[in-house]
Amino acid sequence: MAGKALKVDKLSKRFFIRTAGHSPHLSAAIEHWMRQAAVRGRDAALKLAGRGNAEPEPRSEGTREFWALKDVSFEVEHGEVLGILGPNGAGKSTLLKVLSQITPPTRGRVELYGQVGSLLEVGTGFNPELSGHENIYLYGAILGMDRAKIRRHYDEIVAFSEIEDFIHQPIKHYSSGMHAKLGFSVAAHLDCEILLVDEILSVGDAAFRRKSYKKMSELIGAGRTVLFVSHNMSAINNLCSRAMVLNKGQVIFEGQASEAVNHYLDSFGHREETNGANPAVFEESPDKVLNILSIGIKNGAGVYKTTINYTEAFTVEMDILIREPSELYFAAISLRDPAGQVILFSSDEDLGPSRMSQLPPGRRRLSVTLPERLLRPDSYRLMCALAKKPTGQIDRKDEALELVVVDNETWRAQQGLYRKTAAVAPELPWRVETAAPAQISAAEVRA
Repeated sequence: MAGKALKVDKLSKRFFIRTAGHSPHLSAAIEHWMRQAAVRGRDAALKLAGRGNAEPEPRSEGTREFWALKDVSFEVEHGEVLGILGPNGAGKSTLLKVLSQITPPTRGRVELYGQVGSLLEVGTGFNPELSGHENIYLYGAILGMDRAKIRRHYDEIVAFSEIEDFIHQPIKHYSSGMHAKLGFSVAAHLDCEILLVDEILSVGDAAFRRKSYKKMSELIGAGRTVLFVSHNMSAINNLCSRAMVLNKGQVIFEGQASEAVNHYLDSFGHREETNGANPAVFEESPDKVLNILSIGIKNGAGVYKTTINYTEAFTVEMDILIREPSELYFAAISLRDPAGQVILFSSDEDLGPSRMSQLPPGRRRLSVTLPERLLRPDSYRLMCALAKKPTGQIDRKDEALELVVVDNETWRAQQGLYRKTAAVAPELPWRVETAAPAQISAAEVRA
């Protein structure tokens, strides 16, 4: 479908916040509430009369105004995926709530060309006294799905949620993870043309997050128009064709997803914040003959960092404790992409016998250096393990650290490096030569 999916023109949203120390008496509070109700009624009447978004009357003393959005304007084409970045309080969630008509704007105009579905605060609207089965229908109705559509997708929703055994139990007995899984499962099966998504990929455990990421990729692949709010730089880079950065309710950058990620990291100090990361430290397990004590990532200058530039090598360090020596020990690391696929594996037996087989008891440090220009700019999860042949792993740390590979050279982003589909994306030397004429006969050419 060609053309615009939505248009936002000078959108603003104002809230009034009670100032610190202001604690009115009951009578003043009732008066304040009645004044607000009168303003809401007036605004609704003006809207019905076709006079648009009326500016609310000034509130009472003891409050201050706060602009969550201020003159935000942008357009999104059908089938486009727009990422929305920004620090906490930038206005990202407020923007999605205005677009989904949960809250009205103070000023400005929104034009939507298609049915809108919202994956915002997952699970909002669940009734704790009802079963998971009943809440599927309740939550589906809140999200705009009719009963027939919910019934059609019911089996998929339950299977995706991974809580089949508890689906007829009251959800007040569910864990927070089960609650989130059910909410996402219902929301992910919305049939709509425009999808508004707010940090939805952070729900559940690691395995469910990977499955959620895959589901979002499928929805995007089906041609949905998506506005995607996230603090996950990898998800923005991989899922979005374009992104914008909000700060204090205003758009401060708009462009390619990779450029927006770099602007966000540079503008709000997240590079330095991440780069100061210390090694992950783990408790000893006296019952194990091998223990992983800590895991760290260093850049070429020997500084602990978890954000590494694409153009620099980095080293994975693992401090270990050996209680009983053995010639059968070995160590390994792996990296997983956001979808959970292992894209790199290495052990200390890559170039010969394991170095661990020669180590006496005590504390030791293992390290392995990965070359520059190897991994596509993205986010990866590091796994480290100590094992013994042939019995297998003795100590393993899944997702011990998150490694973020970025590219600070703008010409790479302009040439589309971030859009490479392979996780392993080295820059290999190519050359051009004049080819010699082929030594074949005319008869062979005709054949």
